[in-house]
Amino acid sequence: FFALSYVWGDASDTRTITLDGQDFPITTNLWTAILSLRNRYDPERKPHDKKKHAICWWIDAICIDQTDTKERSRQVPRMKNLYSTATRVVVWWGD
Repeated sequence: FFALSYVWGDASDTRTITLDGQDFPITTNLWTAILSLRNRYDPERKPHDKKKHAICWWIDAICIDQTDTKERSRQVPRMKNLYSTATRVVVWWGD
């Protein structure tokens, strides 16, 4: 899996994505990162290969329930391990 480390940006400035058929709000900075990175990182793709391959991304705002304080408290200490075991960690500062 790949992990994304990014600047959250303004929490009140959000966009909506769809996860498993449900609307899910994310910060505009994360939305911009996802749009920019979704086709850029593909370890299986050859230079002239038109076929797309799925990449599993770990993104804290999506993978950790941000509305559940107990879950956040349990997950944040695990982030060091997540980042250190990722195939690649991508850092997004923003536009």
